[in-house]
Amino acid sequence: LVGKRIKPVRDAEGWITSYNDIPVMKIKDLKKASPGSNHLIVNLKGCNGSGKSTIPKMMIEEEESLFLLTRNKEDKKPVATFCPTFNTVIIGTYFTACGGCDTLIPSEVQHIIAKLWLKDVNILFEGVIVGDIKSTFYELMKEFRGQAPRDVHFCFMGTPFKECLKRIQKRNGGKEIKTELVRQKYKNSVSQLRYYLEQGDVGVWVLPTDGSRTRVYERFKAHYTAFYPVF
Repeated sequence: LVGKRIKPVRDAEGWITSYNDIPVMKIKDLKKASPGSNHLIVNLKGCNGSGKSTIPKMMIEEEESLFLLTRNKEDKKPVATFCPTFNTVIIGTYFTACGGCDTLIPSEVQHIIAKLWLKDVNILFEGVIVGDIKSTFYELMKEFRGQAPRDVHFCFMGTPFKECLKRIQKRNGGKEIKTELVRQKYKNSVSQLRYYLEQGDVGVWVLPTDGSRTRVYERFKAHYTAFYPVF
């Protein structure tokens, strides 16, 4: 999906219908979840360079019937990506290097989760900014779970700090990076991991990230089978 961003195609009412030649749906048109159903929501966590975006990007690469989603007529661009094969909505889009929730502001992410919570879909979201937030989304999802059941999980990328630095350096073309800033984000991620484990009321898993990106993705698929009903 990474490519030149273009002006969205809109219908007579102003709703986006196409973006980069990909069809766009309205979130409100997604099927409602049936009473008693229990879907999955996963927040991928990790500092810069940990490989968070690998999972949604590879899911998108596998999808043959991709849709983008919009909330209202005022949206200037789609706000989420729908993979119907996996019955999963990925918050944000991936047209640029900074994709996912980093294409939105945190309040927009919260709004989108609220709109999706009662829909018949799984939800996946990740981003640098939301990754730094410990309690806001944790408390929000617990609150929503009181309205309708949904399995809430935090999946932490198990990438060592030195490897994160190496990846960032490569991505930046060898330019100098702010090592201490990355170190702080790494420590923040470890602190959050311990916090969620101590709470004991949400799912927590550390995804091993050694090996190829394909291998990492296969591990994710094997652990979160709800995302992959056809495999």
